[in-house]
Amino acid sequence: MNTHNNLKNPNKEVHLMASPQEKKMPLILALWAVPRSVSTAFVRMMIERNDFHVFNSSFSVYYYFSKDRVFDRYGVKADESYDYQAILSSLQNTPTEKPLFLKDMAYYVKQCMSKEFLSHFHNTFIIRDPLYALPSLYKIMPDFTLEETGYEQQYRMFQIVWKSTGKVPVIIDGSDLRENPKAIVKAYCDAVDIPFIPQALNWQPKKKLPQMELWKDWYDNVISSASFFPSKENKDD
Repeated sequence: MNTHNNLKNPNKEVHLMASPQEKKMPLILALWAVPRSVSTAFVRMMIERNDFHVFNSSFSVYYYFSKDRVFDRYGVKADESYDYQAILSSLQNTPTEKPLFLKDMAYYVKQCMSKEFLSHFHNTFIIRDPLYALPSLYKIMPDFTLEETGYEQQYRMFQIVWKSTGKVPVIIDGSDLRENPKAIVKAYCDAVDIPFIPQALNWQPKKKLPQMELWKDWYDNVISSASFFPSKENKDD
């Protein structure tokens, strides 16, 4: 796997900027995932909507390359600029009139996960049965750790959000999303109070997108696709 070759300039996706202005920041609509949960196809749909400024895996550099990282998977020197507060600030200060959408892995923010941190987001979740997610993860990262499966930290985050808001967060299942994308996406949109745009369920394949550059060897299926794949849960994708 050549993932580390894509990390020569991680700032292309993170867009680190100055500290946030002294103002009330709007909540970022966040979809917290486990790996191989059909979450990147959801990102592709959100890009196609064209009414959100979309980020993908912005906190990955915090988990793998910051001073707070738990281990050095990629042999890249730790960088102070990948502090979670700097990443959050860069998201909040994105020069756009559009609302923000972020898809990220819950385990990426293990070290900073707290009620205060999560208060900056409208937190939603996408899950997938490990029976299907883990074989797919193994194909790309055969030496993955238990933490990199993502389930423990996603559950921890879910509990924090539930307890702090008193409301059960929105959850979608990646298998259901593949089985009936129109119904699941519409239900998600209704739950988070955004318009449902059915045209966004289809997109141009092989389109070069900045959101897919940092970890692009993980995204071959989505980049080559024109819609959500039909449900074939014996397929490791």
